[in-house]
Amino acid sequence: MRWARVTLLALAVIGCASRPSALQEERHRLGVDVSARTESRFGTNLYQVEVRNETGDTVTIESVAIDPLNITDVDVRDNHQAVNVVLEPAQTTIIGVWITITPRSRAANNIIVDSVRVTLSYRTDTRGFLQTEIRSVGRTR
Repeated sequence: MRWARVTLLALAVIGCASRPSALQEERHRLGVDVSARTESRFGTNLYQVEVRNETGDTVTIESVAIDPLNITDVDVRDNHQAVNVVLEPAQTTIIGVWITITPRSRAANNIIVDSVRVTLSYRTDTRGFLQTEIRSVGRTR
């Protein structure tokens, strides 16, 4: 019976040691900013997602998704884009994502998208990551 407890304890320690710590997870977060190149209203809108590799590893961004926040009675299409962008440490890139926003009712006619949820799927040589950020939308011209 004692060996069973020792074995379970040993397996628990090994499992904890092999799981990434919160510090390791934080080390693999990318810097993200979002700006709108269009009015961020109904129709097709271009959002520019600036991604900074603040990790010490080369990362490959596999996809970017943008979801407007705090908006009801609208349909959002084409908000997920597959990309294959490689970023070296300290490198920055801008990924353009076109999304289409359509109203479901007249009540939704006066919306302006001022904040979005950005979801990045990316990987290093050893593992994959999914990062979600809430960002205010800056305006660029």
